Amino acid sequence: MWTVGTPVTLGPSSFFIIHRPAVNFQSINYYPHPTSYNELTKHFYLARRQYPPPHRKLSRPQALTLRLLQVGAYPNPALLHKIHPEIQPTNTCCLCADIANLEHMLWRCPALRCGEVITPSKWEAAITSSGLEQQLWAVQRARDAAERLSLSVPTWERPATC
Repeated sequence: MWTVGTPVTLGPSSFFIIHRPAVNFQSINYYPHPTSYNELTKHFYLARRQYPPPHRKLSRPQALTLRLLQVGAYPNPALLHKIHPEIQPTNTCCLCADIANLEHMLWRCPALRCGEVITPSKWEAAITSSGLEQQLWAVQRARDAAERLSLSVPTWERPATC
């Protein structure tokens, strides 16, 4: 047993720890460390970001719609039934009688597809894209589905072109 002040005997495995080649610290690229409160909070804010911000050409309600879609909180019959059962008495789709959660509303309902094939990977690519066209497509798709299901969602004018 070792106590403070007594010599330490090293085993054969410790030889490789002591006699290893030195690390060249000048070859390592160090990023400047944030020092102020603002820099620290900005660093942690950007490190936690999972989705790109809405495009600057989106209106405020369109940006809100995109953010709700990105986090999965966009109004849908199943969610509204849990929150306000007196307003949304059922969680089923009025077009196909299936449970109308967000996935069903956006790409699984055959009555809401309108001939367009939407896959979960295509949808994920649209809401994680930073391009204006993809973000507008996702926002318009959600808005059209909500209108067909008679849901109360943020209002905005549909742009004439991208």
